[in-house]
Amino acid sequence: MDEAKKSVRGEKEIRSKEIGEAVKKALKKRDEVAYMRFASVYDSFDDAESFLREAEQLQKS
Repeated sequence: MDEAKKSVRGEKEIRSKEIGEAVKKALKKRDEVAYMRFASVYDSFDDAESFLREAEQLQKS
């Protein structure tokens, strides 16, 4: 999460989208399960197929 803090440090206003993206990026590097849990809420997957696509992309990275 230090990376997420660094990306928004010094700003007076931070958009929630920027915070969400920074959190996703940090989680992706640290904890795949936490990343998928966060992404499933943050990205509001429409169905199981979109969730599966995201999981497959995570495995490739």
